[in-house]
Amino acid sequence: MIPNVVSMKATAIAGAVLLALGLAGGWKLHNAFVHQPHLATDRAAELRVVKAAARLTAEAQRLGEARRAQLARRQAEIRTVTNTILKEVPRYVEATVRCPAADPFAGAGKAIDPPRVALADVSVGFGMLHNYAAVGIAPPATPAAGVDLGAPSGVGMPGVAAAIVSNYGQCHAAIAEVASWRAWHRDDFSPWWMRVDAELSKAGRR
Repeated sequence: MIPNVVSMKATAIAGAVLLALGLAGGWKLHNAFVHQPHLATDRAAELRVVKAAARLTAEAQRLGEARRAQLARRQAEIRTVTNTILKEVPRYVEATVRCPAADPFAGAGKAIDPPRVALADVSVGFGMLHNYAAVGIAPPATPAAGVDLGAPSGVGMPGVAAAIVSNYGQCHAAIAEVASWRAWHRDDFSPWWMRVDAELSKAGRR
């Protein structure tokens, strides 16, 4: 999820402004007799800066909430599609396959239904290589002693299909999150950050 970075920065800005105003206000009170003619003008500028900071903070919160809501909807769509595909694995990926008959035509030229044979489990080596790729680690040059890479792993093609579908779902969710971060930085944060200095400076000058 996208943390509310914009809001945190905006809150920090507002806090810094308030802290500066508090320190400046204390200095002015301490030197009131010397700077008395300027107090009203300076105080008005300070209040404008505070109002601008509050407005920018609220805007940042709205931007962050909108972007997080958009990402949540996209990831919900991805989960729905992934779960739908997983439910279809038993129908699309069977544990047996048709084995062509030696004579595909029998009797009066009618095709016979080839018998089905069970698929062998994927090998231990296949499972290990898949897992190495999933976590992004290169496999060792030689397997550990006693590991039979050609032995059946106990996982059939339906299990392999389900694992691949789940992995793709997680990848799509991660891609959506990265895309949301990039869009947030490009379309929300960068323009907002440029307005911060401009609006606070403008409020302090008027």
